[in-house]
Amino acid sequence: MFKKIAVAVSAWLMGVGLAQAAAAPDGGKLYAEHCAVCHGANGTGGIGVPLALPSFQGTISDDYIRKTIKYGRPGRVMPSYTYLKPAEIEALVHQVRSWNQTKPLIFSGQAIKANRAHGADLYAKECAACHGASGEGGKGTGVTFSRPRDLPIMAPALNNSGFLASAPDAMIKLTLMQGHEGTPMESYLKKGLSVRDIEDIVSFVRGFEQARLGRQMDKATGQRPVIVRDSPYDLDTTVKNVMAAVNNNNFFYGRVQPLEYGLTAPDKADPHQVIVY
Repeated sequence: MFKKIAVAVSAWLMGVGLAQAAAAPDGGKLYAEHCAVCHGANGTGGIGVPLALPSFQGTISDDYIRKTIKYGRPGRVMPSYTYLKPAEIEALVHQVRSWNQTKPLIFSGQAIKANRAHGADLYAKECAACHGASGEGGKGTGVTFSRPRDLPIMAPALNNSGFLASAPDAMIKLTLMQGHEGTPMESYLKKGLSVRDIEDIVSFVRGFEQARLGRQMDKATGQRPVIVRDSPYDLDTTVKNVMAAVNNNNFFYGRVQPLEYGLTAPDKADPHQVIVY
């Protein structure tokens, strides 16, 4: 009797183990569903960064991939995949790393303290042409927008909250030092900048990280808004982007009007606050 029970328990445990293995997230399938349309079926790039590029993978950590998936790039093409389970995100990280043998890096989270004013001058001279004067990134990012044909990829937005939350100072510094061979991003050491110059640029880029709108509203009302997204664009462009996003997700908008419409005289309404129905 005991042997029969033991055999039955062993068989049951084996069945559970097989079921768990079968239920493990498939990184390749998840990548094909969520990432390939922008980053290419094999990570060779498209609208998005070429994730399989050895020079790119050689300057990032697994944590950077993980946080990028989680936070996305608000206002850009890269969405935040907050609905993915931790195991699914880890499966995607493993899939991205499977394309080459580059050893993942681990970066310190310590801030680089340098000459931000000098960094601003260097940024304007060396970086703004691609990344934008205020770090807003290359224009034309988006599935329905075009980009200059001489650029294989669009320069990312450095003032983006998702990027700044994902990339520690040490990673930005290494990227500037080594560059990404196969993209327009050059090594600034080879261009003649010193390590100290590069640290000054990193300090300037980190300066894009300002108090988030949500924190300001916490202090003002004591309540957090449901959803907060910062936009690197002017108000008119942001409203148009919201309207396009509504259409692209199979909804429709009724009208756009001042937030205070009907609550105050038309000439008293704040033109910088609008609502999209």
